[in-house]
Amino acid sequence: MTKLRGCDEFEQLWLRRTSVDDPNAGVVYELLSIEDLAKAKKTQQDKDWPMIRRLVEAHHRQFAFEPTPAIIRFWLRELITPDLLQQVALENRELLPLVADFRPWLMNVDLNDVGAIERELESEKEKERFLDVAYWRPLKQELYDLRASKRLRDDKP
Repeated sequence: MTKLRGCDEFEQLWLRRTSVDDPNAGVVYELLSIEDLAKAKKTQQDKDWPMIRRLVEAHHRQFAFEPTPAIIRFWLRELITPDLLQQVALENRELLPLVADFRPWLMNVDLNDVGAIERELESEKEKERFLDVAYWRPLKQELYDLRASKRLRDDKP
């Protein structure tokens, strides 16, 4: 796995990384930024979607009292909790055009209808799952072919 679907190249990810210092262990952990982690977790795997939800909700709790426009844009792009996305969108309507390239439906959906937001989020999730399957299919096939050709070479006398 040399590149995560939907994410930038490693060099860009590295520049945006988050460093966590554990002084007790004398170790610094270098982690994907929350923005990149949210993108990387948009997979076909059921287990990844609750993780995105929890990560972005926790980010919202951490920065809710003093959010910057950049943080609000992140929430508008990545929140998958319908009522929380509704709240952020209603409170920041002026920023919706800034995320229209990623979530164009936010410009058209009735923000007072949490059910409509939930349906759009579900549609978005299914699209991401489909894209993930399509991305990995040829790579899995390539790996399968490499393993098969190695077996053939190993079986020759």
